[in-house]
Amino acid sequence: MKKIVFISSFLWIAFASEIQDIKANFKKNILKFDQDTSVFIENIKPFKDDIYLATITLNNQKEAIFLFKDGSFILNNFSLFSDKKSNEINQDYLKELLQSLKIDKEKQILEAIKKEHAKAITLIGNKNKKLSLYVFTDPNCPYCKDHLSKLESYLKDYKEVHLFFVGVINQNSSLKASDLISSLEKTKEYSKIIALIKEVYFNPSYKIKSEKINDSVLKNSKILIDNSIEVVPYYFESY
Repeated sequence: MKKIVFISSFLWIAFASEIQDIKANFKKNILKFDQDTSVFIENIKPFKDDIYLATITLNNQKEAIFLFKDGSFILNNFSLFSDKKSNEINQDYLKELLQSLKIDKEKQILEAIKKEHAKAITLIGNKNKKLSLYVFTDPNCPYCKDHLSKLESYLKDYKEVHLFFVGVINQNSSLKASDLISSLEKTKEYSKIIALIKEVYFNPSYKIKSEKINDSVLKNSKILIDNSIEVVPYYFESY
């Protein structure tokens, strides 16, 4: 028993030492890239092979990141490799890792929705489908308008569509989103919901009714900001 405990302790110390080396190498690399960067590694765990998945705070924003033993890293769509590591990473493998980061980010968003008790307008779609669509959308965003113009098509492709209205472009966006949430909470009639969304998103003469920003709009917007989501519409599929 003592021998097993000794071996376990030795392995734990070796692992802890390795983690400290990875952290130090990563900080050296990222500071070479930008001396003014503020970075803190909150947790780190083995992913596979010699790759580690970590949560970091980078310039006051939380990010999921892949780290390698030599301090090379993959952060969203940005990568910084040593010459040796660059030769080892092919494009297919890089795409696989980036997809893993995307999935990890989506899990963070789902957890934040639950934690913040974020309010969505949920539309029932095709009961024969298994996946639901989660959408963060801003009424003043032209890309969001284009995305929501296909809403009725999404309802055929997904079990449910969860719409989280946000105001990340300007105050006008927040007040329009507030109008939507306030109005849509009062009706469950599908045709009226679609009509209200189209009115706010596509009528250039639409007149704002809300005088202050709805708490739900603030919570929904905060989820995007806290998770470093910088573009809308932000959407993903989940069960």
